[in-house]
Amino acid sequence: MKRITIFIVSIIFSLCTFYTVQAQESFTQRLREKGNAIWEEAYDHPFVQKIGKGTLEKDKFQYYLLQDYLYLLQYAKVYAFAVIKAQDEATMAYFTSMQNSILADEMNMHRSYMKEWGITQEQIEEVEIAPYNRSYTSFLLSTAAMGDVLDILVATLPCTWTYNDYAVRLKKQYGRLRVSNPYQKWIDNYAQDEYVLFCKQYADMIDKLAAGKTEAELKALEDIFIAGMQYELLFWTSSYNGK
Repeated sequence: MKRITIFIVSIIFSLCTFYTVQAQESFTQRLREKGNAIWEEAYDHPFVQKIGKGTLEKDKFQYYLLQDYLYLLQYAKVYAFAVIKAQDEATMAYFTSMQNSILADEMNMHRSYMKEWGITQEQIEEVEIAPYNRSYTSFLLSTAAMGDVLDILVATLPCTWTYNDYAVRLKKQYGRLRVSNPYQKWIDNYAQDEYVLFCKQYADMIDKLAAGKTEAELKALEDIFIAGMQYELLFWTSSYNGK
């Protein structure tokens, strides 16, 4: 009888612990779990893996850089919507700094990459946005136009979050190849400690804003996140295929 009682108490304790852990799960953890299949499929994509190995064909990376350059121009506009929809000065300042970081720091980095990889100014000026890129950026802009700050953060989270995760993992997985890897600079940029901290702060902001939302509202945000993940995977595939 004593063993049975102990067993029952143990089950009750385990269930209480389980539901406590579940209750403590953050919303961004929930998003990460929901998008795990696509997340890992994108990490295993030949484009991403060849960056890690340093074997990606030059023309594929050049194509990616040009399309990503165009993507970032639209991406910056998404944060302009966030500034407009922000409800306090601190949030306005945050998104203003985000936009400036894209238009200054990240765009300058891209111009440097493009120059290193033999892309001319003429090519930059003449490149046309690819259909998949237009679709992705239209999704981001429409979400930003119709949604609120939380919608914007969740829509842009896949790009922000996966780049950091993939770069950190590639650096660890293929670290032995770093000296000979022509893409090491790209990997190091997104794997740096400052970017890891930025991503954590980004996720924390989402978790804070998601607190108190109804299940229906959280499900709608999940759908936005999954759509963003699907577009990220499409970006790698289309960059790899050059179309």
